Amino acid sequence: MDCLTHTPRPERWQVEDALGGVLCRCTGYVKIVEAVLDVADTRSEERHPSPVGRGWSRRDRVRACGGDELDQPAAVAPPHPAAPQPPSPHGRRTPAVGARLARVDGGAKVDGTDLFGADEAPADALWMRVVRSPHARALFSLGDLDAVVKATPGLAAILTARDIPGENSFGVFPHLKDQPVLAPGDVRFRGEAVLALVGAREALEGLSDSDLPIAWTPLEPLTGITAALAP
Repeated sequence: MDCLTHTPRPERWQVEDALGGVLCRCTGYVKIVEAVLDVADTRSEERHPSPVGRGWSRRDRVRACGGDELDQPAAVAPPHPAAPQPPSPHGRRTPAVGARLARVDGGAKVDGTDLFGADEAPADALWMRVVRSPHARALFSLGDLDAVVKATPGLAAILTARDIPGENSFGVFPHLKDQPVLAPGDVRFRGEAVLALVGAREALEGLSDSDLPIAWTPLEPLTGITAALAP
């Protein structure tokens, strides 16, 4: 608003310059800049009505006048001259808005050497690895998991759906929890969680899915809404 107070009809670079001190990495500011320009145009329309599209956005007016670019001047001039514009208090244009910013932490994140809070764990902490379905849809049964635990040094437990306390379900929406934490005997998509192995990291890394007593019965996958809704 300070920009529009001092410059009622700002150019795009003046709006970008005014926003230069409130940068945020989550947006390119394109829509925000256009919104400020539209507000300026709307105020000007209220003072000096235009014969082309009262209340239209700058983009609509440019297109109505045969233009393609937002910065192209309108073909229809307002009936009254625009009010004189005082100099912008923000000085000359700066390259802040739209410029590529160097991420000082970018290199470490790309090569995987950066550390996060979850990377720190006590030396005696147990690890967990989830075993997931290799099938898009299937039934399965489990063999003697206790025997696997006894035969694998460092493996503390193998958790199944029966080990989930309370309701074995979760979901994104508070009122809809329709996905099991661990599949109870059938899977509905490739990658659905079936088992959770708990123990020392070396023990978990030394076990492959083929070492586990899981008997799969693949079924025809449901590949469309009609098939999924069929009884």
